[in-house]
Amino acid sequence: MAYENNHYIPQFILRQFGDTINVYNTQEGMLKKNQQTYQIFSERKIYPSDLEREIGNKLESPFAKLFHDKLTSGGPGAKITLTRKELQLMKRFYVLETIRVLSMKRTFGFEQNISSLYASFFPGFRERKISSETPTDRWHRNIQVIIESESLDTVDKHPLCTYEILKWAHIFKSGYFAFWDCSDSGVDFIISDAGMTSEVEPAKLKDGIEHTKKDELFRLSEREMNIQKKAAYPNMLYAQSLFHENFYMFPLSKGRMIVTVNPFFSLYDNKTKLAKPSEWPTVIQNRRLFEKNIAPKLTVILGKPLYRDDDEFTYTVQQVSATDAEYINMLMLDRVEHYMGYVNWNAISSSMKRYISFYDEIKMRPPVDYSSLLQKCNCE
Repeated sequence: MAYENNHYIPQFILRQFGDTINVYNTQEGMLKKNQQTYQIFSERKIYPSDLEREIGNKLESPFAKLFHDKLTSGGPGAKITLTRKELQLMKRFYVLETIRVLSMKRTFGFEQNISSLYASFFPGFRERKISSETPTDRWHRNIQVIIESESLDTVDKHPLCTYEILKWAHIFKSGYFAFWDCSDSGVDFIISDAGMTSEVEPAKLKDGIEHTKKDELFRLSEREMNIQKKAAYPNMLYAQSLFHENFYMFPLSKGRMIVTVNPFFSLYDNKTKLAKPSEWPTVIQNRRLFEKNIAPKLTVILGKPLYRDDDEFTYTVQQVSATDAEYINMLMLDRVEHYMGYVNWNAISSSMKRYISFYDEIKMRPPVDYSSLLQKCNCE
């Protein structure tokens, strides 16, 4: 089967960073400046050519149109209106962006051996076993399931569906989108080969586990006397069983990113008629970044909600401060596998210095060494 030079970050996203971008190889300590975007974040023999074509035709092309028509429009404060069908496309696309990167091949190889642990979360499902399936085969299989499913709601109907892809579908179904924009902050977002970057609770750094969100949900559930409101907490608690982190981040350009937010944060939104938690489980302090969309009034017929493809949801593009943009970059710098990219060193240098200072202060070696990059750029 023929293989081609495959990109694991779509070109229509990379082009939003400009015609050229600076790329730093963290493994070799090598900085390459002004690289053409079509030449970076790609490898040979990532996917078979037929799978690459399916990725392009069934997900990248439809998402690219939505990307250019709506997702990058306006600045901070702008409104973006998306239909339910468009949101379903976005969720599938961002599951793909999470699993298509090279590091997920190793992850799926590991999860293949422990996939039975997920069986308790999906009791009505049994995956099809394929003899002699390699980690690469498993990785391609999971990609195929996402690109060939019409929505995340139907993933379990695909004959090749696995437990781990059901896990990712559940995570993105339970979360909600937010649009973050730092274009007025003086700080640029970076881009990396990690595919998806997340924030864990600060509690995990102290205790080794994420428990703040779960503790708060148990407390609020116990105090809630209204039966209808109380019924909302079990689903939210169940979501925490797989969506451990606070949010997942996906840069669209140097000034904008899409974020998938843990449903726990919807409790702080005034549109949610439930008690607000007393703890705030993220380093980011601007709570407006976690506001939910404005959703249409749900129609219920014979006790069942009626969902229409053309239902419209309105989002506000939220402005990110320089302090929060630096922190977001620090999270991303922490997870780079091999390559990170940026447009303007002056717009990311404060993030880099803050990252290095953070690990100096806690007297730990950072997961990724950027000392060579800092030295190269500071000498210019």
